Amino acid sequence: MNSADRKRSISYYSAYTALFILLFFLCFGIYLLIYRKSLIRYTDALEMHYVSYVYARRAIMEFFHSGTVSLWEPASGYGTDSFLFFVAYLTDPVYLITYVIPEKFSEYGFSLTYLIRFYLAGLAFSYLSLKRGNDHYSTLCGAVVYVFSSCALTGLQQSGFIVPLYMFPLLIAAADELFDKKKPVLYVAVLSFFAISNFYFVYMSAILVVIYCLLKWFLEYERKKTIGEFLRIVGRFALFSLWSAANAAFSLIPIALTLRQAGRLELERYVPLFYDASFYKKAFQGFVSGYDMLDRDSRIGYSVLALICIFALFVCREKVFRKIRIEFILMTVALMLPSAGYLMNAFNYPANRWAWGYGLLVSYIVVIMIPKIRVMSRKQKIIISVCSVIYMILGFTVLNAYSFTYPFIVILLIAASAGILLAERIQEKAYKIIVLCLTCVSVIYFSFFQCTKSNGNFFSDFVPSGKALYLLTDFSGLNLLDDAGSSSGSRYGHSGTVYHFQNSSILTGMSGIDFYNNIYNNNVDRFHQDISLNANMNFRYDGLDDRSDLMHLMGVKYYISGLDDTTNPVGYDTLCDADSATGYRLLSYDGQRTLFTSFKSTVAESGFEALDPYAMQQVLMNYCVVEDGYGEEGVIDPDLFDGDRLEYRLESADDGNTFDSDGMTIEGYSGESQITLSIPEQSDAELYVYIGDLVYGDKTQECYGIYVEGLYDGEPAGMKELIYGFTPFNHMYAGKEDWLVCLGRISGKVNMIKFTFEKPGRYDFSELSIYAEPESKIEENISKLDQDFGDISVNGDQVMFSRTCEQSEYVLISIPYSDGWTAEDNGKPADIIRADVGFMAVKLDPGTHNVVLKYKTPGLKSGVCISVISVISFITAGVLLYRNRSKET
Repeated sequence: MNSADRKRSISYYSAYTALFILLFFLCFGIYLLIYRKSLIRYTDALEMHYVSYVYARRAIMEFFHSGTVSLWEPASGYGTDSFLFFVAYLTDPVYLITYVIPEKFSEYGFSLTYLIRFYLAGLAFSYLSLKRGNDHYSTLCGAVVYVFSSCALTGLQQSGFIVPLYMFPLLIAAADELFDKKKPVLYVAVLSFFAISNFYFVYMSAILVVIYCLLKWFLEYERKKTIGEFLRIVGRFALFSLWSAANAAFSLIPIALTLRQAGRLELERYVPLFYDASFYKKAFQGFVSGYDMLDRDSRIGYSVLALICIFALFVCREKVFRKIRIEFILMTVALMLPSAGYLMNAFNYPANRWAWGYGLLVSYIVVIMIPKIRVMSRKQKIIISVCSVIYMILGFTVLNAYSFTYPFIVILLIAASAGILLAERIQEKAYKIIVLCLTCVSVIYFSFFQCTKSNGNFFSDFVPSGKALYLLTDFSGLNLLDDAGSSSGSRYGHSGTVYHFQNSSILTGMSGIDFYNNIYNNNVDRFHQDISLNANMNFRYDGLDDRSDLMHLMGVKYYISGLDDTTNPVGYDTLCDADSATGYRLLSYDGQRTLFTSFKSTVAESGFEALDPYAMQQVLMNYCVVEDGYGEEGVIDPDLFDGDRLEYRLESADDGNTFDSDGMTIEGYSGESQITLSIPEQSDAELYVYIGDLVYGDKTQECYGIYVEGLYDGEPAGMKELIYGFTPFNHMYAGKEDWLVCLGRISGKVNMIKFTFEKPGRYDFSELSIYAEPESKIEENISKLDQDFGDISVNGDQVMFSRTCEQSEYVLISIPYSDGWTAEDNGKPADIIRADVGFMAVKLDPGTHNVVLKYKTPGLKSGVCISVISVISFITAGVLLYRNRSKET
């Protein structure tokens, strides 16, 4: 690069930096200040990304101080693999700023990562555009459209969605080099880092790159096209893609091994041939005003300038633009087809989360067409203006534009069309300024109609400024645990009245049985499915539905409840602390509660899974359930659960509603339709309602809600729970069709169960049962739990306990089963048995035992070895190639 080029580059990136800062403030920052919001959204960002950011800081600090990083985090749910949970954060250089920002200011450090990533997105786009020889001013316009259009809003909601914005342009630039037989260093470096930082988007990127290269071969390749040459190009991409995967093997192999067993990926979901008509109407207008397609983090929405440039692309019939026209047509059609979204989302459910790739294409079209529009013939400009008029007319008539933003779009289109017609009369410098101003005004107006409270109110779901860390700790009452004197190997629970954020337990150091992450342990989900826990997602759960039996079995020592709660799970009666500021109090169990429970008897898993969920719960309290072939496979005592089932009869039903042994037909709407069953009067018991194989028959709906409430003589008894289920038409469907709902302890008396339905339709089921578990029985179950262990230590990826046995027994360890765990008993290897469906157990013979369990992420060691060998070989090959070329010259 000569001095003149260097000066132009410095001028460009300086202008881009200044414009980026200004536009980020005008598009987003001003609304954050006005509404006093942070850049952290409640959903996902606070519970996953911000928590992970804080955790990553702690892990980085620990690594620098001790040189080690724990591979197991016991405070995340029942415990989870910390490497899998946080690898994307621990390996992202942007997160290194956490090291210099104190935790109390972590909210601002986390917000800074958004700015850095968006800034990098514009730099990456500029690099791609300028590398292809485009001029600076049109590149600047394209960068503005790229960074501040629809994908920015998705990125503000999900920080990980910003990653492909700066990685994909670099990957395309690297693919160009590799295609043209240039150095593969950029391709391997970009793809390797992309795979480490966000494997989810690498899959989508791979498909887009393949299509891009095929079109490049057929439409732009100037050499003689032969099969041999084609195979050489394919081989080159295959070789260096595999090399990149090998570089990232330390991350990819553990993730692949975990995802391989994820039950949610095996579910069959409904994939329609076409979307609903409303989808296409909203997409039509949403091209310039914004549209989150199906509310699945897949936004489109670009400037009016982008629409003008699309029209210009198809008006201009030059051969040089043939490839990009075909790319635009193919990608637009793909956005409109559910099958394409299904493919791009790894055959999970239809979602256009690859819309950032479409955004790159649209923004690049802006770059190449801005200079071209000015020199077009008057006829071509008139055609572009006519297309704009047709777009306006269609929006107001056939497609019935759905929001009042459309008139503003029309005003900008009219102004842009007039500018096109007069372009040749405007000096070039003035033309550039006008175009840049139009671009900036378009994205500012776009944000205005998305962010203002009277319009899109985009920031309504964002955390108040300065409150993120407080919400995760003190606000949820977790500060009460600080003075509880909690021992290693215990857990806490909380009542439904406590406003609790997922994954916040990670910041306390104590497991709270709450979890939210797409990479999850399928054994835990199997356990929840078997006991029909009132939870509707595989990868998101929060407690044990206040089931007293299971809370004690799983080692819950502490319980956070509201100050006004009248009842709590059985056994949690000792007030440890109270906090009138948060409105919560902390209760505890007087005896020992640990993650370890000893059982003298076992039952086989096959016999256990033949029971209904309530019976399963009683079995879990009295036996250790082991895999078939282990243990003595004892006979289950039917007296454990037979006497708790209640008879019921139909008491009343709203007009049009019917109830029979196979299901319920509901006619009403909006939570007003009810069916009430009468039961024998109950008190001093924990009440359960079980609905088996519940299928909602209205195939136009994606979800349903049923409130289940306990009544006494028609009056509320303070017991109400919600069943919120998804159908196969919903992308969150988890195969959940069995529901055992715990209504809690009866504080007075109950003699009725009322069902209130949010939606009409047919609700079919194979079984509806009502159970009342007497408090005396729960207390007996609790008293029989043998959790008397010594030398307990749950410290990261090492768990220890001691136990003296007079006879053979099985120790249930309520930590999720994983191939990564190994065990030693008195220094000798011991077998780990999968127990209680999702957890672990070890068999102890009579005598004294010191048991140590250690965890290593499955596949991590082999992945690290592959990565080290791959990186070294790649560097070596590069050095040798460089030396050979130096000798030749």
